[in-house]
Amino acid sequence: MHLLLNLALMGLLLGISSPQAAYAAIKNKKEAETISWSIPWQAHPQLSYDVEFNNVEDKSGVVTGFTMRYVADVNTRRLSDGYEQTWSSRDYQVDLLVENPMMRAFLDSAIKASIDKPLVADLNGEGELIAVRDIDGWARLLRSLYTPIFDQIANEGVAKLNEPERSEALAKVQQQMAPMIDGMTSAAVVKSELEETPSVYNAFSGGSYDTNQLRTVKTEIESPLGGPPFPATVNVELKRDSDFALVHLTTRIDAIKAKPALINAIYVLMPFIKEMPDAEKEIAKVLNDFDITSEVTYRIHLQTGVLHELIVVERKNLPANKDTETTRMRLRESIAK
Repeated sequence: MHLLLNLALMGLLLGISSPQAAYAAIKNKKEAETISWSIPWQAHPQLSYDVEFNNVEDKSGVVTGFTMRYVADVNTRRLSDGYEQTWSSRDYQVDLLVENPMMRAFLDSAIKASIDKPLVADLNGEGELIAVRDIDGWARLLRSLYTPIFDQIANEGVAKLNEPERSEALAKVQQQMAPMIDGMTSAAVVKSELEETPSVYNAFSGGSYDTNQLRTVKTEIESPLGGPPFPATVNVELKRDSDFALVHLTTRIDAIKAKPALINAIYVLMPFIKEMPDAEKEIAKVLNDFDITSEVTYRIHLQTGVLHELIVVERKNLPANKDTETTRMRLRESIAK
């Protein structure tokens, strides 16, 4: 059960960066020196990035993970009331820290799905994300990717039993896992997951901002499973570096105040846990001394408004499971002219 609790929370805690709160914090208040840049897509509607995604997971000293490299093509076209932005990907390379047939099969399937189905997002007139299209279609796709993993976890959990106990135990485990699969592939959770990258990428797509001012904002991040939000603190600072603006923001979940939201998530994804006598102890093990943070760094060319580099580091540290994800996007061709 401890494994399932960690798996559920790791799957839920996506997209904790809060670029909207950061954007509002340094949006020009006429209190400091300012710099500005324009929305880039009229002059540069097609941009390509070299992307490296690195995942390292430490489960009680057992370290696994992978590195994925690919090219992301971001095409943005003007509409009457905003923009349509299409994300497509190609030229994938994947290296696993420890070879794992289940993970290799999952990544291969996810890559094929990403190539076959570009992500399309709608932006408002200021270039901020409104929504990603076809959430229901993505939810069905993600369910088809996640289900084999959960099936294998269930089968491995009962592998040492003999029949008929094995079949009975497997049916019970699958019944317990069903709400977790439903929750993690629900429209609200899939929406939260898919909107993370375009939301962060487009957060500072143009405008006038205060520089050399460290701003701190208390905010709440909505839980896609409903219930209490995740209280968080956002620190954001913008500095000028020659021809570029450097924006750095850090989001940290409040470990104490967020517990009601996390407990609610556990009960939604694993309702059977309420009936277990040791439920409170198991939940306490997972939620004791956790740290969930996100750091995002932007490097934006002031003359063109084009994002040249984006680095996102997300750390989700639970007592028995420490997970770090690092995404680096670098513009393939310099257009700083």
